[in-house]
Amino acid sequence: MVNRFAVKFPLSSFLVVAALATALPAQPQPVATQEPMIGGVPIREIAQSKIEVPAETHWIGELFPITHRTSVLHRAYSSVTTDFDWAPDDLIFDEWSAPVHHLEGDTDEVVQTTRGYTKTAGAIRLANSKQAVTLITQMAGDRTPITDQYIINLTAPLLRVRELPTPAPSAFAGAVGDFTLESRVTSNEVAVGDSVTWTLELHGIGNWPEITRMPTRVVSKDFQGVAPILKRDFKPGSLFEGSLTEDVLLVPNKAGSYQLGPVRFVFFDPKEGKYQLYTTETFTLQVNDRAGGARAAAEQQGTTTSKDGRTLIPAAPPLLPLDPMADIWWGARPLSPKVLNTSLLVALVLLVITWLGFAAKRSELTDPLHSRRVARKELVSILQSLENTSLAPAEMRRLLFAWQRNTAALAGITTAMPTAAKIARAIEGENYQAAGSSWATLWRDASRALYGEFPLLPTDWVLRAKGALSEVKVPSVPLRALFFAHNLLPFAALLVLSLLPLAAHATPVDDYNKGNFAAAEAAWRKEAAAAPLDAHARYNLALVAAQQNHWSESLANSLAAFCLSPRDPSIRWQFALSLERSGIDNPAFSGFAYGGVKYKIARTFSPSEWSLLGSASAIATAIAASVLLYGFYNHRSRGYRWTAGIITLATALTLLAAVSSLRCYGPLAERSVAVVSRNVLLCSVPTEIDTTQKTVPLPAGSLARVDRTFLGWSRLIFANGQTGWVRSDWVTSLYD
Repeated sequence: MVNRFAVKFPLSSFLVVAALATALPAQPQPVATQEPMIGGVPIREIAQSKIEVPAETHWIGELFPITHRTSVLHRAYSSVTTDFDWAPDDLIFDEWSAPVHHLEGDTDEVVQTTRGYTKTAGAIRLANSKQAVTLITQMAGDRTPITDQYIINLTAPLLRVRELPTPAPSAFAGAVGDFTLESRVTSNEVAVGDSVTWTLELHGIGNWPEITRMPTRVVSKDFQGVAPILKRDFKPGSLFEGSLTEDVLLVPNKAGSYQLGPVRFVFFDPKEGKYQLYTTETFTLQVNDRAGGARAAAEQQGTTTSKDGRTLIPAAPPLLPLDPMADIWWGARPLSPKVLNTSLLVALVLLVITWLGFAAKRSELTDPLHSRRVARKELVSILQSLENTSLAPAEMRRLLFAWQRNTAALAGITTAMPTAAKIARAIEGENYQAAGSSWATLWRDASRALYGEFPLLPTDWVLRAKGALSEVKVPSVPLRALFFAHNLLPFAALLVLSLLPLAAHATPVDDYNKGNFAAAEAAWRKEAAAAPLDAHARYNLALVAAQQNHWSESLANSLAAFCLSPRDPSIRWQFALSLERSGIDNPAFSGFAYGGVKYKIARTFSPSEWSLLGSASAIATAIAASVLLYGFYNHRSRGYRWTAGIITLATALTLLAAVSSLRCYGPLAERSVAVVSRNVLLCSVPTEIDTTQKTVPLPAGSLARVDRTFLGWSRLIFANGQTGWVRSDWVTSLYD
C-alpha cells in the first residue's frame, strides 16, 4: 500500500506540503494559570473563605443558622472585605450581622452570621462565590508591611431539605417555627349597638414571609363587623422574629349571650418534627338591650306574660318595615348659604303661579281618582234631577241607567252587569255588611224599577241615595301632585314614556315581595345612584337593608330619604324604626324621631324647602315692611296699616320658622354631608396596605362632609376640623 501510494503522488507534491507547513505560524498552547504565591506558599494555604451550616439536613421552612467564616494566617492578615455578593436562589435569609474579628492560634478569623430557610425540598447546592482579602506579602526595611489584594474562592456546602410530614392537618397554612397565638376582647359585656374589639396576636420565630393571614374565626350573624386590618411588628433587621395582629370591630344587633372563639392555629415544630395545635381561650360576650330601650325590648319579645300565666296582648304588634314604594318622589339638595342669602325670587313669582295653575288643572286630570270624582259629581246632578216627581218614564229610566253607570265608576268596577253585593262591597269597604247594606238596597231598588214588572222607585229612594252618597268621600288631589314631572312638563313626560321599553319585566318591588332582597337591593341601588334625589329609592334601600338586618345601613338610607321628604309618613316610620334597631344615638338627627315641638315644625319641610321658603320670606318681609313704613310716613288709613302690619308679621314669623328649622337640621342641611353607614376605621391615608398608619374607630351614624374622593376612598371633614379617609362604599351621601 505504501509503494502504490507513493507512485500516485510524486515527490514534488511532498515538497510543496512541507513548504506550506513551514510557512504557517505555530498554534499557541494553553498555559495553566499559576496560583498566587506569597513567600513561596500558595494562597489557598494562607487564606480560606466558606459558608457553614451546623447540620446538613433540614425541614422545609425550618430556620437554621448560617456562618460566613474567613480564615487568614496571622502573619499575612491585613483586612477582609465583608461586602461580598452571595444570594442563592433557593435560600431566604436575614441581613448579615456585623463582622467579628478574633484570633484562633496563629489564624485570624472574620465571622458573620445570619439565619435562613428554604422553600423547596431535595439536595440543594448553595452557590459558591468570591471573597476579597488584603494580605501582607512582605515587610519593608523599616518593618512597614507591604500589602496586596487577592480574590479567593468562597465555598458553600450541600444542603438536604426534607418535605414536611404528610398528611398535614387541614388548618395548616405553612407556618414553620415556634409560635404563640393570643386572643383578647376589650369587654365581656356590651349593649346592642355598642362595639367590642376582638384581637388576635400571633408572635414567635419562624418563616414569617410565608404567613400572610391570620387563622379564621367564626362570628354570629347577629354581629356587624369592620373589615380587619393586619398589622405587622418585627424586630429591627429581622425577617423571622415578630408578631402579626388583627383587630376586628364587632357591633351586635341582638341581645343574648355569644361565644367568641376558640381560634385554632396549626404550625410545624421542626425541633419536635411534628405539627402543633394551639387553641386560644373562649370568651363569653353578654349583649344586653340598650338602657331605656323599652320599645326595643317590646320588639324583641313581642308579647309578655302576666303573673297568672296569661298572655298579655299589646295594643299593636312590634314595629316592622312597611311596604316599598314603586313611584318616584324627587327631593332636592339644600341651597348654599350664598345663594340662600342673595336669591331674588320676586321676578319668578308670576311664572311660578301661572305654571302651578296649569299643573293644578292637569294634576286633576291625571290623578288616579279623577274618574271617581267625576262619577260622584254626576251622581249629585242625577239625584237632583230624580227629585222631580213629574218625570216621564223614559227620562226616569235614562237617569236610573246613568245612576247605575256612575255608581259602578265610583266603585271602580268596569264589568257590564255588577251585582248589588259587589257594588256595596267596593264602596263601603270594611263597613260592608251583607244584611242592611244601604248601597246594595239602592242598587236592587233601581234594578227593579228598570227591569221589574212595575217600573216605580220607592218614594224615599232619592233621599236614601243622597244620604249614602254623602258618606262617600273621594280624597282630593294631593298638593305634591303639582310637582310631578308629568304635570309640570307633560310633553317631556310623554316623550320619556314613549322611549320606555314596552316589554314587561320584573321590578324591584316584585323581587322584594318574593323575598329576593339581594336582587331588589341591587336594582334600587342603581336607581339611587342614577337619581340620588329620589326619596322613594332611598326609602326602598332602607327597607331592603332592614330585611337583611343591616340596620346601620338602613338608618343611613332612611335618613337620606327623610331629608328629601320628611312629610312622608312611611319614610318617617322607617327612619324611627332604623334608628331604634341600630342602637345609634346621634343628637344631630335623633331629635327628628323623638324630639319636641320645634323638631315637629322642622320636619314639616325638607332642608331644601326651608331654604327656598326662608329666601322668599326674607324678600317678602322686606317688601311688606317697606309698604308698612310707607303707610306710616304718608298717613295712610288704619286698615291699610293693619293689613301691611299683619302681612309683615306673617312673613317675619315664616322667616323665623325657616331659620329655626334650618338650625334644627344643622349639618343635615349641608349639600356635601354624608353619614357613615358601617362601623369602620378612619384612616389617615387612603390605603389599607400601609398598616403602620394611624387609625381610629369611626362608629356608624357619624356625620361629616365629603370634600373629595380618590380611587374608591372618600375624605371626610368633621365639625371639629378632623379629617380622614374611609372607603366610599361605607358612607352614604344624603344628596349626591
